[in-house]
Order: sequence, then C-alpha cells, then structure tokens
Amino acid sequence: DGAAVLERGAYARPVDSAHWGRVAGFAIRRGVPPAGNWARPGLYVNPGAPPKYGNSSATDAAYKEQHRHVVHFSGMLDPADGVQWQVGLGEHGNNADLVFDERRGTLPRGHRVNPVTGAPYAQLGALRGDYTRVLAEFWADGPDSESPPGHWNTVLNAAVLGNDRVQRRLGGGGAELDVLEFEVKAYFALNAGMHDAAIVAWGIKRHYDGIRPISAIRYMASLGQSSDPSDAATYNAGGFPPLPPGGT
Repeated sequence: DGAAVLERGAYARPVDSAHWGRVAGFAIRRGVPPAGNWARPGLYVNPGAPPKYGNSSATDAAYKEQHRHVVHFSGMLDPADGVQWQVGLGEHGNNADLVFDERRGTLPRGHRVNPVTGAPYAQLGALRGDYTRVLAEFWADGPDSESPPGHWNTVLNAAVLGNDRVQRRLGGGGAELDVLEFEVKAYFALNAGMHDAAIVAWGIKRHYDGIRPISAIRYMASLGQSSDPSDAATYNAGGFPPLPPGGT
C-alpha cells in the first residue's frame, strides 16, 4: 500500500485512473458509503474491506490463503505435469482443481446434450497446462489484442450476431427486430454494461488501495515460509504459506 511505502521513505507511484469511481454510469446507482469514508466517495458497490496482511490482523490467515491459491492456480500452467482435463462442452467446468473453496462443492457440469442435435457431446481431453495457458494468453491482451472489452464484442459477434439461429428479439420477447436495430441495441447493452462494471471495479480498487497479488507474494516469499515453525532457518510469521493447513 502507498502509505506503507512512504513511511519507509521510498517513492510511491501515484494511483492510475483514480477518477473512475466518480464517473456516472448508465444503469448503476450508488450505494451508501462505508462509515467514516464520506471524504472518499467513489463506491457504487461496497463489497467490504479485503483481508489484511500482518500478524496483528484478524484476517492475516485469510490474506495468506488467498495468495497461496494464486500460486496454486499458476502452477497449473505447466503442461509438463501431464495432468489431463476433459474440456469438451459436456464436461467443461466440472474440474475439482478449479474449486477455490472445497466447501462449495464441485463446479457445475457442462451441457448434458447438444441442444440442436439432442446427442451427447463427445469427450475432449487436453493437457491442463495447455488449456489453462491458452485461457491466460487469450485474456493477457498483447499488442495485437482487441482488449478485454473487445473480447466480449468478439464473442457477441460470433455467438449472437453471426448466428442464423438467433431470434432478434429485445430481451428475448416481442416482435423480431430488423438487423440494424438489433445490432445497435446489442452492442449498446453489452458495452454500457461493461462500462458500468469498470466503474464499479475501479472504484473499489481505488477505495481499498490493494497491492497486486504478485507483489504481495514476492514480498512474503522474501521473508521465508510461515507454515512450519519447526524450521527455524526459513520460518517467518509474515512469510508465505507454501502448504495449506495440515501440511498436505
């Protein structure tokens, strides 16, 4: 956090895009600001403060556990581990590896049958590392990318506007619209929604002023590990927890 950096006498980079929480949206309405924060407006939605790092914090364990999950998921990007996933439309989403909290159960399965043919989808296997890397690279947005909002417009173009089976009805009901009216309203609904989502997300980000996960992970790892107090050479209560509770 910027205040902590300044206390150590180092340079703190100014916040980028700090104005977003003050931008007027299309459909969103402002909620009630948190107590004591009327001087820092900018929250349309207030999810509450995230867990805080530090031995004196009641949420320190939750903070470390969330960052451990980031490392765990990053470890899935290596195809050399040989782990196979079923990624076909009949199985997609039914991978226990992706469950953040085991108490939530498994994620929903894919489609039971093809809605057009009525036949089950064929199984499609892929190396987990290949599949997750493709997903990560798709959203990474290099210099030739259309950006994250652009990705959703690409999906709209391919799955809806370029699909002859789609009925051009506003909200799924009423008379069918002509092509131009339907496309204008589809683009507006999608992009106005993403604009509102950006206002909400960046307003929250600015208000709670959180550090990037990779920066927090590197800092904690530089201190040592916080899972095994018996290893005095590497243990630090503020270190990174490489193992989950129970050491498995």
